[in-house]
Amino acid sequence: MRKKAIFSFLLILISYLCLSSCFKIDSNISRTIRSNIYKGSLASSGNFTTYFLKNKGDVPYIDFVDLTESIVSREITKDEKTTNGYKVSRIDNGAYLIVDAELDTIYFSNYEAFISKNKSETAFDAKSSTYIYSKTNSKEEIENKEVTFDLSKYNIDIVLSMEVVYVPYQVYDTLILSQFDVSLAFNGNDYYYVSNSNYFTVRNYYGAYFSGRSQSGVRSTEMANFTYNHLMFALDNFLGIKESRDIASFDELCSKEGLKDDLLNTSSETFNKALNNLIYTYLDDGHSSFVVSSNYLKYDVKADAKYSDSYIGLRRQALKENYNSLSLIKDANGRFSYSNNVYNDSGNTLVISINSFNFPSNDYYQSAPNYNTYANDSFAIMYYAFNNKIPELESRYGTKITNIVIDVTLNGGGYVDDCLGLLGFLSNNYYVEYENSASKDISKAYYSVDTNLDGKFDELDSYKDKYNFYILTSNYSFSCANMLATIAKEQNLATILGEETGGGGSIVYNLCLGDSTSINISGCHSLIYRDSNDKLCYSENKITPDYELSRMYFYNAKFLNGYINSL
Repeated sequence: MRKKAIFSFLLILISYLCLSSCFKIDSNISRTIRSNIYKGSLASSGNFTTYFLKNKGDVPYIDFVDLTESIVSREITKDEKTTNGYKVSRIDNGAYLIVDAELDTIYFSNYEAFISKNKSETAFDAKSSTYIYSKTNSKEEIENKEVTFDLSKYNIDIVLSMEVVYVPYQVYDTLILSQFDVSLAFNGNDYYYVSNSNYFTVRNYYGAYFSGRSQSGVRSTEMANFTYNHLMFALDNFLGIKESRDIASFDELCSKEGLKDDLLNTSSETFNKALNNLIYTYLDDGHSSFVVSSNYLKYDVKADAKYSDSYIGLRRQALKENYNSLSLIKDANGRFSYSNNVYNDSGNTLVISINSFNFPSNDYYQSAPNYNTYANDSFAIMYYAFNNKIPELESRYGTKITNIVIDVTLNGGGYVDDCLGLLGFLSNNYYVEYENSASKDISKAYYSVDTNLDGKFDELDSYKDKYNFYILTSNYSFSCANMLATIAKEQNLATILGEETGGGGSIVYNLCLGDSTSINISGCHSLIYRDSNDKLCYSENKITPDYELSRMYFYNAKFLNGYINSL
């Protein structure tokens, strides 16, 4: 699942980074530089100071307190000096952190609350925004726990010097920035967004990114050690599937599997091979992937494909095989889509195929979805089906559509926001519950969706009392498709037909490593649900259908119509 950044973080970043701390010269600092931030183009989006400390080589450090206050907002934070560091508190919600340079720890009283956006940014204005979703209530914290991130376990130093706390930038990026979906990679001089390799279709952008270092393919010993330590810290604390995989320590795993020495090697190419072996063979979660090589290497446009093809785990292979098998079956049945032969001429069932979840690309308040504009946007497909296709079919065939089948058998996921939009057609007050594996906070958020685009969020938006909803799933239904089935089943929004899903319950977020290598991982926000005994379950582990159905019948609209009416 991919989460679209839907709040004004970048505006906050740009507004406040200019207030970053002034240069401070002391015996612990070898040099400082003013670093720009670039997102997809070479137009700077702000800047802050990067520090290089004695005995830390080329590992970049930042002023932890100053940058935190800049990003969270100086208007709602205050800092207090402690014996070995600082306490930074949020005035608006009371959450605070304590950074301790002697213990090398960062403590959060409530991690989710501290990194959350301002309350004024929690809702969307339906009349002026392309976003169609609105939380009916603020996020409900069911459980929140204090958490201490102990960097000493990973041989990562926090340095206090002349009343300034210095923390390696990439640790800060993982703790704070990654949670805002804006991870940055350092190229030796500046910081670049590299979460999407599409940025690298622009020659001057990737040219600048890869020109910051010598591209010798060799990392310093300090950088190789820090990159490994940071990777272990990030996976231990921020990989959402760690607990479900029963992994106690990634350092232990890498040592046991013979990966550690290569991950510590100063050769970037040797590191890449070991990292990709870890991602595709041992994680093998369908979400984690290699994005962009370190800028210690020369740019290789095919690097991600090269590594993913070399290491392929059982789960990724199974998903691929299921997709190929289902595609052949669908082709044999006329390859119907929702606008072509998805109904039985004399039946009362409409099948709507949703093959991916993409973030809305149009402002539907300006122009409602039509056959030519909805593309692969599930909200637009559903809107067009209910407002145009169903009336057309009922008029043409003199029948009443009563059953809606949402077919996600060939859906491998996409953006969470689009899935949230689709769910609004099934309910005008559904919820999403998730756990932050880093802090063990459990949160629940309620949503309404303006499905009729009248600018209001009310009972008229839901079709739950007008149709019987079914969701058709397969072993390939992964990530957001799995999320759709999970929420619909738990909250009785639809009946699940078909096969067990392919699973996948974590939001993907980008992780930039110390040497600037960029990867995607199953992030720490994991979708959860409650079973009939109120036991907490992870949707990562697949959803069982209410009624099993052979895939040989998935794409036979006449059979589906008869089968559903017999239930």
